[in-house]
Amino acid sequence: MITTRIWLDTRAVAKGQEAPLKLCLVRQGKAAYISLNIIVLPSQWDKAQQKILDHPNKRNLNSYLENRKTQIDNIIRDLIVKGKLRNLTITQIKNEVMNVLEPKVDGSELFIARFIAYMDKAKAERTKAIYKATLDHMVKYDTKVRNLGFDDITRNWLEGFDEYLSKTSPSRNTRNIHFRNIRAVFNAAIDDGITNYYPFRKFKLHDEETRKRNLSKEQMRMLLSINCKPFQRKYIDCFLLMFYLSGINGVDLLNATPNQVVNGRLEYTRSKTGKLMSVKIEPEAEEIINKYKGTTRLLKWGERLKSYKSFMMKLNDTMNEYIPNCTSYYARHTIASLAAELDIPNETIAQILGHHDEGHKTTLIYINFEQTKADKACRKIFDYIRE
Repeated sequence: MITTRIWLDTRAVAKGQEAPLKLCLVRQGKAAYISLNIIVLPSQWDKAQQKILDHPNKRNLNSYLENRKTQIDNIIRDLIVKGKLRNLTITQIKNEVMNVLEPKVDGSELFIARFIAYMDKAKAERTKAIYKATLDHMVKYDTKVRNLGFDDITRNWLEGFDEYLSKTSPSRNTRNIHFRNIRAVFNAAIDDGITNYYPFRKFKLHDEETRKRNLSKEQMRMLLSINCKPFQRKYIDCFLLMFYLSGINGVDLLNATPNQVVNGRLEYTRSKTGKLMSVKIEPEAEEIINKYKGTTRLLKWGERLKSYKSFMMKLNDTMNEYIPNCTSYYARHTIASLAAELDIPNETIAQILGHHDEGHKTTLIYINFEQTKADKACRKIFDYIRE
């Protein structure tokens, strides 16, 4: 005869501390345990009633415990009827139950395995970090996610994950980053023939309108003549340089080296996307570069930094002192918004920012033609803010 009961396992925790609840299988005085993925304080567990007491989520947890125990009892009963538990040890019985309770899936079909593989293929470290954040959140939300197949990531699972994220990330757009990462893995798996299942047909992503992150022509002119504190000068100059270099990101600017300047252009690879960029160094940019010229790096600021983030934080603090909420990202958004004011075509704006689709660029002549248009557009923008 096999009996089951729920047991609070306090063996590996200090007295009075939270301990895991487990389902205990007993046969002929021998026991084996199945984790229930719930931890409670000893004072919250009633051994006699087999219930959780004085817990803010006790109703849902007790319902889960009751359903889980019933599910396991039914599995044991079915296995006994089929004669699969004869002459097995209690540990072997537990394993038979787990094979039914959580059947193993081929590794190639596991969602998390494919997610990690997709994450590892990302070229940019920043992209990997964003996917890693999504992975960490998923594991915290669902401790069994590593054993889930694609069909298990249902609309209900996504809605529950969204509710979990909303507790620490009230911004809809911030949460959507995680769901876009999940969606990208689904799309790749469908392309690879791993699955045809796609929960995003019913789980839709809706962006909230975000606060504009660009400066006006008047604000840019103000920065050109600002009377700032001496220690702040380099941060404002850095912001202006990012603007004059077509919205270059801080990490790419501070990591740039002198040999990346070729024929009056800064040639670099965007760390975020891996796209090759070629930006003409206009006189305004050249003046700032010469003012802060480095030896091993294009700018001396980058030579003394262990991390570009600390420099960017100080830049953001400086900019925010003169223009509320302004950060380094405004440089990139501003060049795009000013280009739109000047009726510069979207295709050219995309070329300036490095968003242009290179799929149809088959000749060097065409590449040079597109780059020339971007150079002329930037010159027009720089002249515009001085009018």
